[in-house]
Order: sequence, then C-alpha cells, then structure tokens
Amino acid sequence: MREPLQMVVLSLFLSQQPAKVNRLTPTRGSRYATEINRLATESNRLVTKSSLATERDPPTTKIYRLSTERDRLAYKNSCLTTEIDRLITEISLLKNERGSLATKNYHLTTKNDHLTTEKVQLITERDQLTTEKDRLTIENDRLATKNNNLTMENDRLIAEKGQATVEIERLKKVIFSNKIVYPMHNSPKGVCLIINNINFKGMDRRIEAEGDTGRLATVFGSFDFEVTTFQDLDHSNMVDVLMKQGERDHSNHDCFVCCIMSHGTTGKVFSSNDVGLDILELIKPLNATRCTSLCGKPKMFFIQACQGEKHQCAQKKDNQTDASATSTFVAKEADIFYGLATVPGYTAIRHDYGAPYVHYLATTLEKYGKTHDLLTMMAMVNENMNTSEQGRLVSSFHSTLRKKVYLCKTE
Repeated sequence: MREPLQMVVLSLFLSQQPAKVNRLTPTRGSRYATEINRLATESNRLVTKSSLATERDPPTTKIYRLSTERDRLAYKNSCLTTEIDRLITEISLLKNERGSLATKNYHLTTKNDHLTTEKVQLITERDQLTTEKDRLTIENDRLATKNNNLTMENDRLIAEKGQATVEIERLKKVIFSNKIVYPMHNSPKGVCLIINNINFKGMDRRIEAEGDTGRLATVFGSFDFEVTTFQDLDHSNMVDVLMKQGERDHSNHDCFVCCIMSHGTTGKVFSSNDVGLDILELIKPLNATRCTSLCGKPKMFFIQACQGEKHQCAQKKDNQTDASATSTFVAKEADIFYGLATVPGYTAIRHDYGAPYVHYLATTLEKYGKTHDLLTMMAMVNENMNTSEQGRLVSSFHSTLRKKVYLCKTE
C-alpha cells in the first residue's frame, strides 16, 4: 500500500509544477507547463496501471513489480526534478535577460526621445535657415539692383569725368598757351630756399616754429622744387646764401622761391645774431640785373616775420573807411613777388601748431596749386586767415609779376 501512496504523492507533485512554472515565467512558461503536464499524466497512468496490476498479480510478484516500478518512477521523478530545476534556472536567466533588455529598451527609448528632440530642433533650425536664406536672397536681389544702378551711375560719372578732363585739358592749353602765363616745364622747376631762424642771441626764442620748415618743404617738394633748408643763420650767412643763389645758373629752372621765417620789424627780418636785414636788399641778388639766368622768370619770396609792434584786430563793417595802409616797399624789379605774414606796422603771430600764415599758405598751395594761379591762392590765404578761429588776421603781398604763376606744369 506504501508504493501506491508514493505514486499518488508524485502525481500530486507533478500536477502542481505547471502552476509554479507559469508563475515564474509568464512569457515562456506555457511550453514548460505542457511538458510537466505530460509527465504528470504519464505518472497518473503508471499509478493507475500499478493499481490494476496489484489487483491481478500475486502478492509477491506485485510487490516486486511495484518496487521496481517505484524505483523507476523515483528515478524518473529525480530526472523531472532536475529538469524542473534546470527550467527554473533558465527561467531566472530569462528573467534577468528580460530585465537587461528592458533597461536597454529604456535607454534606447530615452535616446530615441533625445534624437526626436534634436530632430525637431534641426527641423526648426532648417526652417529658420530657409527663412534667412530667402531673406538674404531678397536682400541680394535688392543689392544687385542697387549695384546695377550704381554701376550705371558710375559709368555716367566716368563719362562725365572724361568729358570734364578733356575740357580741363582744353582750357589748360588755352590758359597755358596764353602769353600771360609763365611757362613751367622744367624738372626741377626751380630752387626753393627755406631759412628758419628760431634761436637768437638776445631776442626771444621763436617757440613752436620748428614744424613750419617741414610744412613748406613738403608742399614745394610736391611741386618738383629743389628744396634746401637752413636754420639759425647769422646776418653774414643769410646774405651769403642769397648771394650764392644769385650767382648760380638757373637756366634750367622756371622760377625761384625763398621762404624766410624769423623775427622782424618794418621792412626788415632779423638774423640769429639779432641783426636786422632789409628785405629789399635780400631780394636784390636775385633780380634780373644781378641774376640774368632768372631774367623774365618769377621770383617768389614768402616772409613770416613781424613788420611792426601793432596787433591786428577785428573791425565792424560800419566803421570801415576807404583808406588803406600804404606799403613802405616799392618793388622796382619786374617778375618779383613777395608775401608778408602781416601788413606793415603789425606783428605776425604764432600758435602752438606754428605760424598761421605758413599753415594756410602750405594747405592752400597743396589743395589748389594744380588748378589756381599764385595771386588767386594768396587771396584764399588772406580769406582763411581773416576767418580763422585764431582772430581776424590778414597777410599782404607785393608783386611786379607780369604774368600768372602756376606751380603745376604748364606745358
């Protein structure tokens, strides 16, 4: 009776395994549950067969046969237990794999969400770039149209410039071919002598006067003059420098320029050793009689020096009279021009940037020297000095020029 009881217990054990397997692995447990049900059915069949055999066989034979069958079932039960443990282990591994796959799936889902977000951002950026591209295309078309208009306008201006250039050249030929213009065709055009006395023996130093030399040297050098500069010459050296220029051969020159900057008084300029030199006496070595190679050629002198002690000041128009100052200089030689930084009897001022006369003379010659004659430019210098912020100033000049002087090439 023990053996049938054990078979019943085994049958009950096997009948309970499918539910256990189903609880462990819902996904793949059905296959294992089917196998266990098959084994449980086989066990029940064997129990039934054993019961039937017990009823028919003799007791001894039945006992032996049942014992054998019990051992066989025990072995088979052991195998089933081992198989069930293996299946449980496999189920556990599958559960772990499933958890790993779930984690990977989560990461992939997260990554997919990030990629989706990035995709949306890229689409948005693409749309923005497309909009910007369209805007730039419209702007480019507008600029292209404007460029075409500017090109047409530029072509028109070039054409007008060409016509104006032709007209200017025609007028130059008319003007420069006229007998009232001094010819300027040599290279260099002539000598430009610059004397700047800054330091004196007993007189005040001419502060801020150093830069005037460079200004004049630059502008006359630009008009192809042979520039020579001197500083702080005593009376003998000043006379000697001008005497040597009078003795020099100027046959290959068109004109002569001399700029003197120093202290001065009426009709005179001072040397560095405080000797007053008469301006007309300084000019004499260059007149037509003393320097025949300059005969008939313009000789220009620019004097930055006081010509008295009075100070120039503004005067209202309703107080003006028709009287004008009469110069103490009378130029007897022809083709001579000399300009003064002031008028006779008045001082010539300087500022921190140098002398206003030298400043406006240099800037006017630089700006208008290629298109205007000398006397016209000296009128401009006067106007600029008179309207300057430094005060109501005016220069003066005296001329025995017979023709117009252009610093540019006239032939």
